[in-house]
Amino acid sequence: MSMNYPVQKLFFLACILTVLMTSGQQVNGQIMRADTSPERYQKLISEIDSGDLYTSLHNRYIAYYHLNAPQDTVLKYLRQVLIHSPVQECSALQNPPFPVLSILKDYDSFQLSKLRRFCDSIHRNMDSTVIRAIVAMDENDGKYRANAADAPWIKGNESKWQQQNLLDSTNQRVLSEIMDRTGQYPGAEVVGPELKKVAFQVIIHADLPYQEKYLPMVNEAIKNGQLGKNSYALLVDRINMRKDQPQQFGTQLVWSAQKNRMELYKVQSFTNIDILRKNYNLPPLAKYLQDNDAAIPAGLDSK
Repeated sequence: MSMNYPVQKLFFLACILTVLMTSGQQVNGQIMRADTSPERYQKLISEIDSGDLYTSLHNRYIAYYHLNAPQDTVLKYLRQVLIHSPVQECSALQNPPFPVLSILKDYDSFQLSKLRRFCDSIHRNMDSTVIRAIVAMDENDGKYRANAADAPWIKGNESKWQQQNLLDSTNQRVLSEIMDRTGQYPGAEVVGPELKKVAFQVIIHADLPYQEKYLPMVNEAIKNGQLGKNSYALLVDRINMRKDQPQQFGTQLVWSAQKNRMELYKVQSFTNIDILRKNYNLPPLAKYLQDNDAAIPAGLDSK
């Protein structure tokens, strides 16, 4: 990432202290401005420290705003989220479903223009080379995965998957160059919220050594709010499956040629698995299997 953070922080301190913020409903765990009822206050408080660090910081300044805290207090926590996650927060301010700048249209136009200039400067300084590489990876990764008719277990698709494997190898080589050079996962703060999952898809489709090498970077990205928590569960389960060990979260399915269907790969334990899945933002196991037209195979312990 090629941002000049000292310059951005100075610019931020010079322009953002007097900017008033508003917002709308809760989307993807982030609280946006709505009603100001006592029930709403309680929900705001309960949500402040939920989720990843970015979401917690975002929710904190919104909660203080709802609770009619002094402007200095609201801006103190707004500073924290903009310094920690400028790309994500500016995207939330400028793009649906967070049309905050349109809500601010009745505010002081001079202060509003400062906020726009700050966010514009953030986006201009994003590493365009990395973004272009990630966009190409996204296209390569889905070349033959996007269409169910191209599934690798369907006879006649062998040549397509030879091509897909070559594309995967290219993706992995380029991603390794990026991550080894920067020392971090190219998440939301590097490529924007819309592309933050692309590198993970490259990793999840790689071989075991590649996955184990980058698991720590993926985990760090999750802790910093650059990637969703469910990614950790998916990658850990995939690693265990490649080691022929039971999965922990129940995310991995395998194709049964005999039954002509997808089936759940073996699981460490079904006890409290839905609680575990919920903690990692995964749906209940039964719904996951239903959505993927999959089943628990006979003989797999479901106690």
